[in-house]
Amino acid sequence: NNLTLNVGNFLTIVCPLKKRPTLDPKSVSNFLQDTMLKFDANFLTFVNTNFIKVVRWIIDVNGRLFSVLEEGDNLEQVVERRAKIIVKGINMAYEIKRTVKQLIFLHQAFGKNLDKDLLNGVLQCIEMLKSMEEVIDKKGTRLNNNTFIMEKFFVNKILKKLQDSQALLRRSKQELATTCLLAALKMALRILKGGFGTCRETIFLHCLDYLEHQSKSVFKKEDIAEIRDMVMMARKIRDWKVLIKKSTRCTFLYWIRSLVPTIFKHIFKK
Repeated sequence: NNLTLNVGNFLTIVCPLKKRPTLDPKSVSNFLQDTMLKFDANFLTFVNTNFIKVVRWIIDVNGRLFSVLEEGDNLEQVVERRAKIIVKGINMAYEIKRTVKQLIFLHQAFGKNLDKDLLNGVLQCIEMLKSMEEVIDKKGTRLNNNTFIMEKFFVNKILKKLQDSQALLRRSKQELATTCLLAALKMALRILKGGFGTCRETIFLHCLDYLEHQSKSVFKKEDIAEIRDMVMMARKIRDWKVLIKKSTRCTFLYWIRSLVPTIFKHIFKK
């Protein structure tokens, strides 16, 4: 009558798996070397593609970010457009920096120097990152003045989505579950109405996790994913200055410091 079972022992001793499941490659060294060769082959294409993206982004920042409003312009669309331009720049800068770091660290791992073409690509990435930093810094004062409006725009969109779900939840017949869910939802709504700092955002995301897992009929995966995206957008807008500095800081130069003289020669030749 008092039968107990240790699930861990049952799975490992009584009914073990035939094969040990693993995602590790057979040879880590060969895997990294193959990855390095693929990086080398695709890096210059990546640089050229992102160069075009960065140029277009700089044009957007200088031309469309704070363009003069005309009669008939939808204010919400203008605010959303401005926010998306900023977030797009942050994401691009992080992607460029991450790719360059991976390239450098893979070559460091195998003790190989960057050839001339790859080094030129790295220099072009540094130029792109620093250009992005300079362009956005020039708009710093106006960005600071508009940050609250852009952040509030996404918070209001989240608020509307959750308020629509609140009406559906109140019609639910599961009394105990509904009471708990409504409590979590009210807390989430109260957080949104009272401000959206880092601490409040963390509590809000915990409430969102609870709502997602406890009421799948009301909160669909697509809606939750959309809300998370908007939270991410609001966070990046709020912390734009820190994120721009972090994403454009070229600390990876430390790892190729032996090539700094070559880099300066290349710059002066230009």
